[in-house]
Amino acid sequence: MKDNRPVSVDEREMELIVGEQPLAMEFLTGFESTYMPDHDTDILETTRHLDLFEHDLDLVAGAGIRALRYPVPWHRIEREPGRYDWSWMDSVMAAINHLGLDPIVDPVHHTSFPAWLELGFLDERFVESYTAFVMAFAERYPWVRRYTPFNEPMPTTLFCADRGIWKPYHQHERHWVKMARNVAFAVSRVSRALKAADPGIEIVHVDTCEAHHALDEQSVPWARFLNDRRFLLHDLILGRVGPPHPLYWFVEEHGTGAEDGICEEDLAWLRENPAQIDVLGLDYYCHSEQQFHATGSHIPSLSPYGFAEVARQYIERYNLPVMLTETNIRGYVSVPTG
Repeated sequence: MKDNRPVSVDEREMELIVGEQPLAMEFLTGFESTYMPDHDTDILETTRHLDLFEHDLDLVAGAGIRALRYPVPWHRIEREPGRYDWSWMDSVMAAINHLGLDPIVDPVHHTSFPAWLELGFLDERFVESYTAFVMAFAERYPWVRRYTPFNEPMPTTLFCADRGIWKPYHQHERHWVKMARNVAFAVSRVSRALKAADPGIEIVHVDTCEAHHALDEQSVPWARFLNDRRFLLHDLILGRVGPPHPLYWFVEEHGTGAEDGICEEDLAWLRENPAQIDVLGLDYYCHSEQQFHATGSHIPSLSPYGFAEVARQYIERYNLPVMLTETNIRGYVSVPTG
């Protein structure tokens, strides 16, 4: 039965209304590109986008979508250190430009680093070589206006250096803190170099957004830690980690002073050279909110806040405009019947 009761509009919703007309909503799309180093293949190949990119991009334009997140496959372009092969990328960028599409380019997506970086984001060559690669791309395609310097640093670094799921398969907080340091340095250097070369470039920093809930007293400390940790990569990148930070103790315990960890000089450098971010891209999935109790956890949460409330928490912390940059649905996409 249809509910015909009047719908109230709170002040926050009213801010989205101009006159009597709601603001237009823009839909984005994108193409997955993650490289699997130990198998020497990527999703650009398995989906055949490498060969079908013109057809795929025509479909994007035909759907009326103008903005899209688009991969720049570093692992394919720089197969040898310092030697770039732009042949495929030139064809793709020409097609994007011809169709009038507005790419938010993504030069490293999860483990999409060249195979010669044997330790991935822990490799001592990563920050320098990645910065040089992005700036070479920017010089070659000066018409590109929007960049994501590093896609989803939180889950990427956790999977690579804490849970041991992705290369280099480490499983220690010390490795994770060091990798987070390297990624923060890379995002800072890349964003600042791009802005110095062209102040009109927009940096769309993309990471997951999360919220965690304790269902009993025993789970409160763990949920509190996770709710603090969800901000840690953002805070490192923006130069906000020092003694007052709620997880400074964690960084100090697992990184500060360690030979292969992170030192106070690193944190000071990040505080003096914060990344320059214009838009905070938030990836919100069905598993982004979790509930915890003494005997286990519910993933996803059975009573989530929802994206709007979680996004508000990030907005209040960083005072940046936000964009929903990835999401999903549960189940299957199908035509309704009956």
